[in-house]
Amino acid sequence: MKKLVLITGIIIYTLFSVSAVFALSTENSTAPVEQPTKVKTVENVTKKQDKFVVKSHKGKISAFDCNTGEMIVESDALVSNLPREDAEKLEQGIYANSKDELRRILEDYCS
Repeated sequence: MKKLVLITGIIIYTLFSVSAVFALSTENSTAPVEQPTKVKTVENVTKKQDKFVVKSHKGKISAFDCNTGEMIVESDALVSNLPREDAEKLEQGIYANSKDELRRILEDYCS
């Protein structure tokens, strides 16, 4: 009976020790999970407070929602018909904080 208790104790102690060593080694070896790198595109390049961006997209003047990246307006106006300075501004993106400001920008470039 003493041998059975002793063997059971040794087995429990061994299991406890192995699990403790395994837990410590797993805790120390976990590397931090890297966040996926966001690719800078028209859809996700935003300023903190901006809501909309007007940019050149496939040669046309287009507006995007900065929060979702969704295109909300694609005009028929061609960027190639604009003066060079305006075309360069559209390549960089013109940001708007409200729908009214967005509407004014689109009217300026599309009419």
